[in-house]
Amino acid sequence: GLPSAALSLPEPYAAALRTGRTPVVGRLEAGRCLLDLRSVPPADDERLAEAVRAVRTSDDPAARTGRT
Repeated sequence: GLPSAALSLPEPYAAALRTGRTPVVGRLEAGRCLLDLRSVPPADDERLAEAVRAVRTSDDPAARTGRT
């Protein structure tokens, strides 16, 4: 495979990121949501960061902790 770096987030972030204002699709692996940064053009870095911040600061604790 091609070398890359990924942002590793808690698995519950995946659903919240997919349904956010700026939809973000990652891959799930070993209980983590991985966002492969080689798939994100540098011009979109800030939009990706904003999407992750929106989930981190969400009022929905399930999105942050995995609790339902």
